Amino acid sequence: MVVTLSTGVQIEVKSVPRFALMNIQNRLAGERPKVPIVHIKDDDRDIQVPENPDYQRDLLAYRGKVVEATYDAMIILGTKVLEVPTGVQGVADSEWAEDLKLVGIDVPVNGKGRYLSWMKLYACEADVDMGAITKAISGCMGITEEEAAEAAALFRRSA
Repeated sequence: MVVTLSTGVQIEVKSVPRFALMNIQNRLAGERPKVPIVHIKDDDRDIQVPENPDYQRDLLAYRGKVVEATYDAMIILGTKVLEVPTGVQGVADSEWAEDLKLVGIDVPVNGKGRYLSWMKLYACEADVDMGAITKAISGCMGITEEEAAEAAALFRRSA
């Protein structure tokens, strides 16, 4: 399946091994923040306090880390550049990487790390790009939109 990004870059997407994505989520599960517990002295019991602002901040950061790691895996394992239009820089070009370096973002010189940086920080210019990639890869994996929505809801409820 071919996806055209907002920059005009065309990529081929393919299925990503489910176990790779599960491995990422399992690896990060140990970093999930613990819900704070407060002891109620009058009742001599402990209660969880999920509305604690520090916990909510840490949970949001954790979820962001899981989502980013999942997106990274989808890009690295599930995409390949087919065509870069005239006027758009390719992975090997230097200007886009130099611009990022000037604003404090280091880009690997070559390899998959450079490809990942190029996709995330240059080729996927609009918010819709990562959504299009995710939808296409999910389709290749046989995951329906309903299943994807259900998984997202389960992830949100597990907080």
